[in-house]
Amino acid sequence: LTTVYGLDWPKTSGQNNQKNEMINILNKLKDANFNTIMFQVRARGDLMYPSQIEPWARSLTNTLGMNPGWDPLQFVIDEAKARGFEVHAWWNVYLIYNGTTLPPVTNPLHIIRRHPELVKYYEPSNSWFLDPGQPGTREYLVNLGMELVRNYDIDAIHFDYIRYPNPDFGDTATYQQYGQGVNYDDWRRNNITQFVYAIYDSIQAVKPNVKVGSAPIGIYKNIPGASGWQGYSSVYQDSRRWMLARKHDYLSPQLYWDIATNPRFTPLVEDWVLNRAGRHVYPGIAVYRMAPSDGNCA
Repeated sequence: LTTVYGLDWPKTSGQNNQKNEMINILNKLKDANFNTIMFQVRARGDLMYPSQIEPWARSLTNTLGMNPGWDPLQFVIDEAKARGFEVHAWWNVYLIYNGTTLPPVTNPLHIIRRHPELVKYYEPSNSWFLDPGQPGTREYLVNLGMELVRNYDIDAIHFDYIRYPNPDFGDTATYQQYGQGVNYDDWRRNNITQFVYAIYDSIQAVKPNVKVGSAPIGIYKNIPGASGWQGYSSVYQDSRRWMLARKHDYLSPQLYWDIATNPRFTPLVEDWVLNRAGRHVYPGIAVYRMAPSDGNCA
């Protein structure tokens, strides 16, 4: 359930309208025999729950940091549990803002204002990313994630944008300060992996029943029939290492392609399943592509 820009929810304003809207969504999912929802609770450095660290989500009131007067995450947990759903709190990790204008002053401050030393503007996508190579970034994210885990009865935390934007990310100065002579690409991969290890171990110490998963780029490394933007070398996402090390419970790779052209859906699914290291793989599919024009259904 995507909340950034109100793509799935909320499309209305006001507590009662938004609650009713969510109930309608959950009822439809229940009727369709779904058993899990991934509720986007951190979209762009803003949250669907009250926090001492980050501001309220813009999409709730159309104003970043404005208190909506209720707790959407707790409401979703209560309503979802009543219908037999697991609730996975979907959390965008390193992508934190879009646009060149700084976020307004809020309480708490947005991360761009609170810790400008940890963020970088990435011009090709007109967006801001946390710098994974800054040790303070990892500490910040672990503290933020543990606030969520301690305060809510979630079944899992689900990480998205757990990656660099591209090889041209401007972190040369960070590498010079912290790289210690390690190969640049390996250093970047290890920055992401260190966060994965730290948050998994922290969650295990407090609530070992909470699962940890993420949605990596659909191609880990190029294979016959499926080549393109690679998680491992293009955005420094060594997701299979996380599974082998048992620091993830599942992956939901972004397999948003069809069955006929490159990249092809089928060989990619097989590749992920063959390399799942005894953990779970849930292929992330693009239901918006279930149209006759895409050749994916009768």
